[in-house]
Amino acid sequence: MRIGFKSDQKNWKKEYSGLKPNTIRHFSYMKKKDIREEILNDFVYERLNILDIEIENTSTKERFVRRVKDVTFWNNDYIISW
Repeated sequence: MRIGFKSDQKNWKKEYSGLKPNTIRHFSYMKKKDIREEILNDFVYERLNILDIEIENTSTKERFVRRVKDVTFWNNDYIISW
């Protein structure tokens, strides 16, 4: 399974290089349900064992993919680490 997100150029460079091997994501409960939140919950509760994350640079549209090692749900945010 693969899940995708976008990052601004500054964060994307750190994420791509491995300097910042994680991203924090928040899903608003006021908006329509996002399938990505369900996928992250499946990983958190071990209903999904293998998950890849694709991060897109919002400026250049470059992308990279990493295997997710951990997803932590904390203060209504998901901390996704690779």
